[in-house]
Amino acid sequence: KVCLLLQIHRSPRESTRKPVKMTGIRLLVAIAAAVASTTTSVSAFAPSPFSKRVSHHAPATSLRLSDENPLEGMSDERKSNLFQSLLRDLQIEGVPLLGCDANEVSTLNGAIWTTMAELGDNDEDQRACLVLEAIPTSALTAFAEDFTVLKTQARLMDYLPELRRFSISVLGKGLGPALLIETVARTDEEKTAASSQKSVESTFDNDNTVTALKSFIGRVVVGLEACPYTKSVDMSAVGLEQRGVTPGPVGYRYSPTTD
Repeated sequence: KVCLLLQIHRSPRESTRKPVKMTGIRLLVAIAAAVASTTTSVSAFAPSPFSKRVSHHAPATSLRLSDENPLEGMSDERKSNLFQSLLRDLQIEGVPLLGCDANEVSTLNGAIWTTMAELGDNDEDQRACLVLEAIPTSALTAFAEDFTVLKTQARLMDYLPELRRFSISVLGKGLGPALLIETVARTDEEKTAASSQKSVESTFDNDNTVTALKSFIGRVVVGLEACPYTKSVDMSAVGLEQRGVTPGPVGYRYSPTTD
């Protein structure tokens, strides 16, 4: 159940993904947050090589995930042991554990959104744990919080209703640098809508899709301030430096899928 290998290669000129033992690969065309210049790989792993981690099995219910700090006063050894235990619990439950070498905002976004696309391609409920050793836990918390708030913004959800299926939480409320990504099953109505969208995929092409996506980013993400850290269609993560996130370019990667 955990024998999953997913490679995500990113370069300035191309984006190639090579899955093993996983079908239905879909990339969210509606998200302009791929990578710019570094190579990112995501692969299945056993929890033992990692020194600090942890899991949160239920989707986040509050708009802010960091209001309380249950880890205050806990020793590093205790945090590490709890993180390892929760990773093992996820393994037992059959949840894929994905290690990722993303080390900046562009590769972080590429890894998260592509993993979400993998899960969203399935009509049933899904879960995956993404471990990002090189990303500060504070940055992961910021992403999870912002995603939770984003889902409350009707002006954006009207354009991206598929995101309502997703919830993202920091494993163990910050015991380790990992995110738990979950989806709920599609309703019959959502299945019909998804099937209808996929029927027009053959009409898409790279130039028109990228142009449309940049227009969306400019009008909604920047113009309506759906993301306060995206100031233009070309640069994102502006203003997160104190949380350990370096601003990075927005990458546009084409895929014909409507999912």
